[in-house]
Amino acid sequence: MSSKKDERSKKYEIQVVHSTPNTGLRKEEIEQCYQDLQDLNDAASAFFRIPVFFSHQNLFTLGPPQPPFTIQQQFVIRMFKEIKKELLFPRTLPNTEQYPNTTLENIRTMINSSYGMASVLLRPTRATQQGEPYSPFLQIEPAMAYQYGLPLLLVIEDGFPAGGIWGGAGQLAPFTPIVWLFLVLYW
Repeated sequence: MSSKKDERSKKYEIQVVHSTPNTGLRKEEIEQCYQDLQDLNDAASAFFRIPVFFSHQNLFTLGPPQPPFTIQQQFVIRMFKEIKKELLFPRTLPNTEQYPNTTLENIRTMINSSYGMASVLLRPTRATQQGEPYSPFLQIEPAMAYQYGLPLLLVIEDGFPAGGIWGGAGQLAPFTPIVWLFLVLYW
């Protein structure tokens, strides 16, 4: 098992050395970014943890595919790590789970086999491939979890206009999402 991990580490090390654009980041910072991405992919091997459905946007609609990552990408990765730290097993589609069914059936399988749901809706840097501001699954997945009776944690970026279960068009569900406000200081 460690040989597989060593191979992955070498692959990322080679990638860092040979394909890193001039970003102004130190090598350690870039390696940490790649390690964060690897943690997302390694979550599938977690045992003895409580499975929780972690619903979030595609990281690449929130910023570039290579470091430096945007504050929104960093937030999703940090939330993933914090969920793992609490001995929960954050499961995502398609990062940690993928079934040979349709997308809605995959979501239902995830909902039925999870003990809670955390969902994040942040302001994207570009629209989805269908031209939408965010994926409609960020409405469907929390709504299905609510219907199934799972405990929900919903986090939305401050000022992002989203209706439905996110409450931007008035309260539809008997709860209020947590609003994430980040400050950028300019010196």
